[in-house]
Amino acid sequence: MRRTALRLAALGAAVCAAAGLVYYVASPDSTMTVTAEFTQTDAVFPGNKVTVLGVPTGRITEVEPVGSRVQVVMSLPRGTRIPADAEAWVMSPSVISDRTIELAPGYIDGPTLPDGAVIPLERTHAPLTWDQLTRSVNDLTVALGPNSTDAGAGIGDLLHTTATALDGNGRPFHDAVTTISQASSVMAGESGDITALVGSLSVLVQTISDNQGTVDSLVDSITATADQFSAQREDITGALSSLTDVLGQVSALLSTHGAGLTRDVAGLGELTGSIAAKQEQLKEILDTAPTGFENVANLVDDQGRARVRLDVSTNLSQFPATKALCDKLPIPLCQGPGLVNPIEFPPEGTDLATILGGRR
Repeated sequence: MRRTALRLAALGAAVCAAAGLVYYVASPDSTMTVTAEFTQTDAVFPGNKVTVLGVPTGRITEVEPVGSRVQVVMSLPRGTRIPADAEAWVMSPSVISDRTIELAPGYIDGPTLPDGAVIPLERTHAPLTWDQLTRSVNDLTVALGPNSTDAGAGIGDLLHTTATALDGNGRPFHDAVTTISQASSVMAGESGDITALVGSLSVLVQTISDNQGTVDSLVDSITATADQFSAQREDITGALSSLTDVLGQVSALLSTHGAGLTRDVAGLGELTGSIAAKQEQLKEILDTAPTGFENVANLVDDQGRARVRLDVSTNLSQFPATKALCDKLPIPLCQGPGLVNPIEFPPEGTDLATILGGRR
Protein backbone atom coordinates (compact mmCIF):
# COMPACT_ATOMS: atom_id res chain seq x y z
CA MET A 1 0.00 0.00 0.00
CA ARG A 2 2.80 2.33 0.95
CA ARG A 3 4.70 1.43 -2.24
CA THR A 4 1.62 2.28 -4.35
CA ALA A 5 1.32 5.70 -2.70
CA LEU A 6 4.93 6.46 -3.44
CA ARG A 7 4.46 5.51 -7.08
CA LEU A 8 1.39 7.74 -7.39
CA ALA A 9 3.28 10.65 -5.79
CA ALA A 10 6.23 10.23 -8.17
CA LEU A 11 3.86 10.03 -11.15
CA GLY A 12 2.10 13.22 -10.03
CA ALA A 13 5.41 15.05 -9.66
CA ALA A 14 6.48 13.97 -13.14
CA VAL A 15 3.17 15.15 -14.61
CA CYS A 16 3.50 18.52 -12.89
CA ALA A 17 7.09 18.92 -14.10
CA ALA A 18 6.07 18.05 -17.67
CA ALA A 19 3.15 20.49 -17.51
CA GLY A 20 5.45 23.23 -16.22
CA LEU A 21 7.93 22.51 -18.98
CA VAL A 22 5.19 22.65 -21.63
CA TYR A 23 3.87 25.90 -20.17
CA TYR A 24 7.34 27.43 -20.12
CA VAL A 25 8.03 26.42 -23.70
CA ALA A 26 4.62 27.56 -24.93
CA SER A 27 4.57 30.76 -22.89
CA PRO A 28 4.98 33.93 -25.01
CA ASP A 29 7.44 35.31 -22.49
CA SER A 30 9.82 32.40 -23.06
CA THR A 31 10.14 32.76 -26.86
CA MET A 32 11.13 35.35 -29.41
CA THR A 33 9.87 35.78 -32.97
CA VAL A 34 11.93 36.35 -36.12
CA THR A 35 10.39 36.78 -39.59
CA ALA A 36 12.20 36.03 -42.85
CA GLU A 37 10.99 37.01 -46.34
CA PHE A 38 11.54 34.60 -49.29
CA THR A 39 10.73 34.67 -52.99
CA GLN A 40 9.40 31.09 -52.68
CA THR A 41 9.16 28.43 -49.98
CA ASP A 42 8.39 25.08 -51.58
CA ALA A 43 7.97 22.29 -48.99
CA VAL A 44 8.27 24.71 -46.05
CA PHE A 45 5.42 24.30 -43.54
CA PRO A 46 4.58 25.37 -39.98
CA GLY A 47 6.25 23.01 -37.53
CA ASN A 48 9.44 22.58 -39.59
CA LYS A 49 12.70 23.10 -37.75
CA VAL A 50 14.83 26.22 -37.54
CA THR A 51 18.56 25.49 -37.21
CA VAL A 52 21.68 27.47 -36.40
CA LEU A 53 24.92 25.85 -37.67
CA GLY A 54 22.90 22.67 -38.21
CA VAL A 55 21.65 22.55 -34.61
CA PRO A 56 17.83 22.59 -34.16
CA THR A 57 17.00 25.80 -32.31
CA GLY A 58 13.36 26.69 -33.02
CA ARG A 59 10.25 26.01 -35.07
CA ILE A 60 8.38 27.62 -37.96
CA THR A 61 5.02 28.93 -36.71
CA GLU A 62 3.56 30.61 -39.82
CA VAL A 63 4.07 30.59 -43.59
CA GLU A 64 2.06 33.38 -45.21
CA PRO A 65 2.27 34.76 -48.78
CA VAL A 66 2.28 38.56 -48.90
CA GLY A 67 2.23 39.98 -52.43
CA SER A 68 5.21 38.69 -54.41
CA ARG A 69 6.99 37.26 -51.38
CA VAL A 70 6.43 34.72 -48.63
CA GLN A 71 6.84 35.57 -44.95
CA VAL A 72 8.07 32.76 -42.71
CA VAL A 73 7.58 33.41 -38.99
CA MET A 74 9.99 31.51 -36.71
CA SER A 75 9.81 30.98 -32.95
CA LEU A 76 13.11 30.76 -31.05
CA PRO A 77 13.84 30.45 -27.33
CA ARG A 78 14.13 33.85 -25.72
CA GLY A 79 17.76 34.82 -25.29
CA THR A 80 18.88 33.09 -28.52
CA ARG A 81 21.58 35.29 -29.98
CA ILE A 82 21.41 35.69 -33.75
CA PRO A 83 23.69 38.25 -35.51
CA ALA A 84 21.85 41.40 -36.60
CA ASP A 85 23.02 40.86 -40.21
CA ALA A 86 22.14 37.14 -40.27
CA GLU A 87 20.88 35.49 -43.47
CA ALA A 88 18.20 32.82 -43.84
CA TRP A 89 18.50 29.74 -46.12
CA VAL A 90 15.93 27.15 -47.12
CA MET A 91 17.77 23.83 -46.63
CA SER A 92 17.02 20.19 -47.49
CA PRO A 93 18.90 17.97 -44.99
CA SER A 94 18.04 14.86 -47.03
CA VAL A 95 16.05 13.84 -50.09
CA ILE A 96 12.92 12.78 -48.24
CA SER A 97 13.00 14.99 -45.12
CA ASP A 98 11.14 18.24 -44.62
CA ARG A 99 12.97 21.44 -45.44
CA THR A 100 14.37 23.57 -42.63
CA ILE A 101 15.31 27.22 -42.25
CA GLU A 102 19.00 27.72 -41.51
CA LEU A 103 20.10 30.99 -39.86
CA ALA A 104 23.74 31.86 -40.52
CA PRO A 105 26.35 32.77 -39.51
CA GLY A 106 26.64 31.77 -35.87
CA TYR A 107 26.84 34.53 -33.28
CA ILE A 108 30.33 35.64 -32.17
CA ASP A 109 29.94 39.22 -30.97
CA GLY A 110 28.22 42.48 -31.86
CA PRO A 111 24.51 43.43 -32.12
CA THR A 112 21.83 40.72 -32.27
CA LEU A 113 18.37 40.38 -33.82
CA PRO A 114 15.71 41.72 -31.43
CA ASP A 115 12.35 40.14 -30.81
CA GLY A 116 10.10 40.76 -33.84
CA ALA A 117 13.01 41.41 -36.23
CA VAL A 118 12.57 40.92 -40.00
CA ILE A 119 15.23 39.44 -42.26
CA PRO A 120 14.60 41.18 -45.62
CA LEU A 121 14.42 39.54 -49.02
CA GLU A 122 18.00 40.69 -49.80
CA ARG A 123 19.37 38.36 -47.08
CA THR A 124 17.30 35.23 -47.75
CA HIS A 125 17.97 32.37 -50.17
CA ALA A 126 15.56 29.79 -51.58
CA PRO A 127 16.89 26.97 -53.85
CA LEU A 128 15.50 26.35 -57.34
CA THR A 129 13.47 23.20 -57.83
CA TRP A 130 14.61 20.61 -60.35
CA ASP A 131 11.73 21.51 -62.65
CA GLN A 132 12.66 25.20 -62.55
CA LEU A 133 16.31 24.41 -63.28
CA THR A 134 15.61 22.14 -66.27
CA ARG A 135 13.03 24.59 -67.65
CA SER A 136 15.56 27.45 -67.47
CA VAL A 137 18.27 25.40 -69.20
CA ASN A 138 15.82 24.41 -71.92
CA ASP A 139 14.74 28.01 -72.49
CA LEU A 140 18.39 29.12 -72.77
CA THR A 141 19.23 26.31 -75.23
CA VAL A 142 16.27 27.09 -77.43
CA ALA A 143 17.05 30.82 -77.44
CA LEU A 144 20.69 30.29 -78.46
CA GLY A 145 20.19 27.30 -80.73
CA PRO A 146 20.30 27.26 -84.55
CA ASN A 147 16.53 26.72 -84.73
CA SER A 148 15.68 29.96 -82.94
CA THR A 149 12.66 31.71 -84.40
CA ASP A 150 14.41 35.12 -84.16
CA ALA A 151 16.57 35.95 -87.17
CA GLY A 152 20.22 36.11 -86.26
CA ALA A 153 19.62 34.91 -82.69
CA GLY A 154 21.46 31.58 -83.03
CA ILE A 155 24.73 31.03 -81.19
CA GLY A 156 26.49 30.30 -84.47
CA ASP A 157 25.32 33.57 -85.99
CA LEU A 158 26.47 35.38 -82.87
CA LEU A 159 29.95 33.87 -83.02
CA HIS A 160 30.26 34.52 -86.78
CA THR A 161 29.23 38.17 -86.43
CA THR A 162 31.61 38.67 -83.51
CA ALA A 163 34.54 37.08 -85.38
CA THR A 164 33.87 39.27 -88.44
CA ALA A 165 33.76 42.44 -86.33
CA LEU A 166 37.00 41.60 -84.50
CA ASP A 167 38.94 40.45 -87.57
CA GLY A 168 42.18 42.48 -87.58
CA ASN A 169 41.22 44.40 -84.41
CA GLY A 170 42.60 42.05 -81.79
CA ARG A 171 45.16 44.50 -80.36
CA PRO A 172 42.74 47.49 -80.06
CA PHE A 173 40.14 45.18 -78.49
CA HIS A 174 42.73 43.91 -76.00
CA ASP A 175 43.76 47.47 -75.09
CA ALA A 176 40.14 48.49 -74.67
CA VAL A 177 39.42 45.54 -72.36
CA THR A 178 42.54 46.29 -70.33
CA THR A 179 41.62 49.97 -69.98
CA ILE A 180 38.05 49.15 -68.97
CA SER A 181 39.39 46.67 -66.41
CA GLN A 182 41.68 49.29 -64.89
CA ALA A 183 38.89 51.87 -64.82
CA SER A 184 36.59 49.35 -63.20
CA SER A 185 39.20 48.61 -60.55
CA VAL A 186 39.55 52.32 -59.75
CA MET A 187 35.78 52.74 -59.61
CA ALA A 188 35.44 49.69 -57.38
CA GLY A 189 38.13 51.00 -55.05
CA GLU A 190 36.20 54.23 -54.63
CA SER A 191 32.75 52.65 -54.54
CA GLY A 192 32.09 53.91 -51.01
CA ASP A 193 32.80 57.51 -51.98
CA ILE A 194 30.79 57.15 -55.20
CA THR A 195 27.86 55.70 -53.26
CA ALA A 196 27.99 58.56 -50.77
CA LEU A 197 28.21 61.08 -53.63
CA VAL A 198 25.20 59.59 -55.41
CA GLY A 199 23.26 59.52 -52.13
CA SER A 200 24.11 63.16 -51.38
CA LEU A 201 23.15 64.21 -54.91
CA SER A 202 19.87 62.36 -54.53
CA VAL A 203 19.09 64.17 -51.25
CA LEU A 204 20.07 67.53 -52.80
CA VAL A 205 17.91 67.02 -55.90
CA GLN A 206 14.96 65.87 -53.76
CA THR A 207 15.33 68.91 -51.45
CA ILE A 208 15.40 71.29 -54.43
CA SER A 209 12.38 69.54 -55.92
CA ASP A 210 10.43 69.80 -52.64
CA ASN A 211 11.22 73.52 -52.42
CA GLN A 212 10.84 74.42 -56.08
CA GLY A 213 8.69 77.48 -55.34
CA THR A 214 11.22 78.90 -52.90
CA VAL A 215 14.08 78.22 -55.32
CA ASP A 216 12.22 79.99 -58.15
CA SER A 217 11.54 82.99 -55.88
CA LEU A 218 15.20 83.13 -54.86
CA VAL A 219 16.37 83.01 -58.48
CA ASP A 220 13.92 85.79 -59.43
CA SER A 221 15.13 87.96 -56.52
CA ILE A 222 18.77 87.45 -57.43
CA THR A 223 18.00 88.29 -61.06
CA ALA A 224 16.17 91.49 -60.05
CA THR A 225 19.07 92.49 -57.77
CA ALA A 226 21.58 91.89 -60.54
CA ASP A 227 19.48 94.03 -62.91
CA GLN A 228 19.38 96.87 -60.35
CA PHE A 229 23.14 96.72 -59.87
CA SER A 230 23.62 96.73 -63.63
CA ALA A 231 21.35 99.79 -64.04
CA GLN A 232 23.19 101.69 -61.26
CA ARG A 233 26.67 100.57 -62.28
CA GLU A 234 27.96 104.09 -63.01
CA ASP A 235 26.63 105.49 -59.72
CA ILE A 236 28.11 102.60 -57.78
CA THR A 237 31.45 103.07 -59.56
CA GLY A 238 31.47 106.78 -58.68
CA ALA A 239 30.59 106.08 -55.06
CA LEU A 240 33.34 103.51 -54.76
CA SER A 241 35.85 105.93 -56.31
CA SER A 242 34.86 108.68 -53.86
CA LEU A 243 35.06 106.26 -50.98
CA THR A 244 38.53 105.24 -52.12
CA ASP A 245 39.65 108.90 -52.16
CA VAL A 246 38.20 109.53 -48.70
CA LEU A 247 39.88 106.46 -47.28
CA GLY A 248 43.17 107.56 -48.83
CA GLN A 249 42.89 110.98 -47.20
CA VAL A 250 42.02 109.45 -43.85
CA SER A 251 45.00 107.13 -44.16
CA ALA A 252 47.31 110.08 -44.92
CA LEU A 253 45.88 112.06 -41.99
CA LEU A 254 46.43 109.19 -39.60
CA SER A 255 49.96 108.64 -40.87
CA THR A 256 50.87 112.32 -40.39
CA HIS A 257 49.08 113.09 -37.14
CA GLY A 258 48.75 109.66 -35.64
CA ALA A 259 50.76 110.41 -32.49
CA GLY A 260 48.95 113.69 -31.84
CA LEU A 261 45.56 112.09 -32.41
CA THR A 262 46.51 109.37 -29.97
CA ARG A 263 47.33 111.94 -27.28
CA ASP A 264 44.20 113.97 -28.05
CA VAL A 265 42.01 110.91 -27.84
CA ALA A 266 43.63 109.96 -24.53
CA GLY A 267 43.06 113.50 -23.19
CA LEU A 268 39.50 113.47 -24.45
CA GLY A 269 39.00 110.20 -22.63
CA GLU A 270 40.24 111.73 -19.38
CA LEU A 271 38.03 114.81 -19.91
CA THR A 272 34.93 112.77 -20.52
CA GLY A 273 35.78 110.67 -17.46
CA SER A 274 36.01 113.78 -15.32
CA ILE A 275 32.74 115.14 -16.68
CA ALA A 276 31.08 111.80 -16.04
CA ALA A 277 32.34 111.87 -12.44
CA LYS A 278 30.74 115.33 -11.94
CA GLN A 279 27.50 114.55 -13.72
CA GLU A 280 25.31 115.54 -10.75
CA GLN A 281 26.95 118.99 -10.47
CA LEU A 282 26.80 119.38 -14.24
CA LYS A 283 23.13 118.52 -14.19
CA GLU A 284 22.48 121.18 -11.52
CA ILE A 285 24.41 123.80 -13.53
CA LEU A 286 22.45 122.96 -16.68
CA ASP A 287 19.21 123.27 -14.72
CA THR A 288 20.02 126.68 -13.16
CA ALA A 289 22.20 128.28 -15.85
CA PRO A 290 19.33 129.42 -18.12
CA THR A 291 17.67 131.32 -15.24
CA GLY A 292 20.98 132.88 -14.17
CA PHE A 293 21.84 134.05 -17.67
CA GLU A 294 18.33 135.45 -18.08
CA ASN A 295 18.75 137.43 -14.84
CA VAL A 296 22.11 138.81 -16.01
CA ALA A 297 20.49 139.88 -19.28
CA ASN A 298 17.72 141.64 -17.39
CA LEU A 299 20.28 143.41 -15.09
CA VAL A 300 21.34 145.96 -17.71
CA ASP A 301 18.74 148.50 -18.87
CA ASP A 302 18.49 150.27 -22.20
CA GLN A 303 20.94 152.99 -21.12
CA GLY A 304 23.65 150.43 -20.32
CA ARG A 305 23.31 150.85 -16.55
CA ALA A 306 22.92 148.02 -14.06
CA ARG A 307 20.45 148.16 -11.26
CA VAL A 308 21.85 146.53 -8.10
CA ARG A 309 19.87 146.08 -4.88
CA LEU A 310 21.98 145.95 -1.73
CA ASP A 311 20.31 144.58 1.39
CA VAL A 312 22.42 146.63 3.83
CA SER A 313 21.46 149.15 6.47
CA THR A 314 23.29 152.41 7.40
CA ASN A 315 21.16 153.14 10.51
CA LEU A 316 23.50 152.68 13.52
CA SER A 317 20.61 152.09 15.91
CA GLN A 318 20.09 148.72 14.29
CA PHE A 319 23.48 147.43 15.52
CA PRO A 320 23.72 146.29 19.18
CA ALA A 321 27.17 147.85 19.62
CA THR A 322 25.99 151.36 18.64
CA LYS A 323 22.42 151.26 19.85
CA ALA A 324 23.32 152.71 23.32
CA LEU A 325 25.22 155.52 21.64
CA CYS A 326 22.29 156.35 19.40
CA ASP A 327 19.98 156.42 22.42
CA LYS A 328 22.11 159.17 24.00
CA LEU A 329 23.12 161.02 20.85
CA PRO A 330 20.26 161.41 18.38
CA ILE A 331 22.46 162.02 15.37
CA PRO A 332 21.30 161.56 11.73
CA LEU A 333 23.26 158.32 11.38
CA CYS A 334 21.07 156.89 14.10
CA GLN A 335 17.79 158.08 12.64
CA GLY A 336 18.23 158.53 8.89
CA PRO A 337 17.25 155.98 6.21
CA GLY A 338 20.87 155.49 5.14
CA LEU A 339 21.74 154.69 1.55
CA VAL A 340 18.89 154.75 -0.92
CA ASN A 341 17.98 151.32 -2.40
CA PRO A 342 18.25 150.37 -5.18
CA ILE A 343 21.64 151.88 -5.95
CA GLU A 344 22.33 152.72 -9.56
CA PHE A 345 25.47 151.08 -10.89
CA PRO A 346 27.59 152.40 -12.37
CA PRO A 347 27.24 155.83 -10.84
CA GLU A 348 25.80 158.70 -12.78
CA GLY A 349 28.04 159.70 -15.72
CA THR A 350 29.83 156.36 -15.92
CA ASP A 351 28.57 153.53 -18.11
CA LEU A 352 29.09 149.80 -17.63
CA ALA A 353 31.48 149.50 -20.54
CA THR A 354 33.94 151.95 -18.94
CA ILE A 355 33.95 150.04 -15.67
CA LEU A 356 34.53 146.74 -17.48
CA GLY A 357 37.51 148.29 -19.33
CA GLY A 358 35.93 148.54 -22.72
CA ARG A 359 36.19 152.38 -23.02
CA ARG A 360 38.13 155.11 -21.31
